[in-house]
Amino acid sequence: MTLEIIVILAVGLPLLFYSFLMFDRLVKAEYATNRIAWEADGKPRGFFWNAPECTFFRSDWARNCLSFLWLFSTPSWVIDSAEYQSWLKRLRICVLAWSVLIVTAFLTLTSQ
Repeated sequence: MTLEIIVILAVGLPLLFYSFLMFDRLVKAEYATNRIAWEADGKPRGFFWNAPECTFFRSDWARNCLSFLWLFSTPSWVIDSAEYQSWLKRLRICVLAWSVLIVTAFLTLTSQ
């Protein structure tokens, strides 16, 4: 096993897993505190959390859309809570670190 793969597994996977947890916290908070926004967002499910109203295709689609959208925009319901803002910031940092790690590993592997 090369060093790059070991680094990706040791550092990258925990980052990715933590970003999934932060996303789940945000979706669960949206469901609990702002059901109207959750429904408008397409009733998203988390990566590990599901609301009873979630459907297979639509909720997965909503999750995929939001997991990208929230990297670049902050929902209005998040602005009112320092805790939600912290979760969103953590999500963004983890996804950025994961992306940098993957691109660096890819460039390293292709340059050999």
